[in-house]
Amino acid sequence: INASGRIVGSSGVLGVTGQRAYRSFGPLSEFDNLGTPQDTGSSEAFDINDLNEVVGRATFVISGAAQTRAFLRGSAGSLNQGFRDLGVLAGGNQSSAQSINNHGHVVGWSRTTSFGANRAVLWLNNGQMRNLNDSSLV
Repeated sequence: INASGRIVGSSGVLGVTGQRAYRSFGPLSEFDNLGTPQDTGSSEAFDINDLNEVVGRATFVISGAAQTRAFLRGSAGSLNQGFRDLGVLAGGNQSSAQSINNHGHVVGWSRTTSFGANRAVLWLNNGQMRNLNDSSLV
């Protein structure tokens, strides 16, 4: 929940496979279906900052394969638009953004192998990714 009372979450949509991320317009208001990147798979929203930027995880098609990846979505954009893939650590194929501050810094996790352990990650607002388990910039 942000300072304006906007909230995010996810829910199933009647007649659609997978979940969709949602953002409210304010307390006790309608919800905005954010959709999914490339209009496929699922999306889940976990946090919203005071600039109405939303973070979570969604299905992205990378080299023909569906991968669950962390996303950042700005305050503007219509259904299925505006999702920015935050990427994964080298060797990994999954990530998730859990929280965002008002400076656009995002925290979450990424895997370093397909079935490896999750590593804490900080995505900086300049596009750099930091593996918090070894403090190196990726």
